[in-house]
Amino acid sequence: MTVALSTVSTGAPYGPAGLLSSGRAPERSLAEVLWAWVWLAVRLEEGCMRINLGPANLRDNEMRGFQIGKKNVVVAHVGGRYLALDDWCNHAGCLLSGGRLDQRMVICPCHEVGFDFETGKNMTSPGVCDDQPAFQISLENGNMILEGFDPNP
Repeated sequence: MTVALSTVSTGAPYGPAGLLSSGRAPERSLAEVLWAWVWLAVRLEEGCMRINLGPANLRDNEMRGFQIGKKNVVVAHVGGRYLALDDWCNHAGCLLSGGRLDQRMVICPCHEVGFDFETGKNMTSPGVCDDQPAFQISLENGNMILEGFDPNP
């Protein structure tokens, strides 16, 4: 059941120069660029908010940030799986999507704090900041579906 529509800024990643973990700029098709500002259906299903983030077309070891309402989420394609975390580092508020991937760990671009992409656990500096909220990504009809995310602050 569709309960609301929400504008999401996606496509060209935000953060320092929008680079992949390899250091090169991602190639974008016209369709992906046009997809950059899309209306997404937000559904309420079994008490859980589900948000369609669009095509599951990230390359392995690529991550992309999405702005959803007043929040941000970063999605990565790692080892054939799609994983998601809250994009705002809880240490200094930097966008993790502007950082880099090291296997299953995202490294914050500001202070090099590393978070496990699957669990959100702070792997490098537990005394500096808390773990990041992690979210499930499911694939439906070739699209990434963000599970259990509340876009309200």
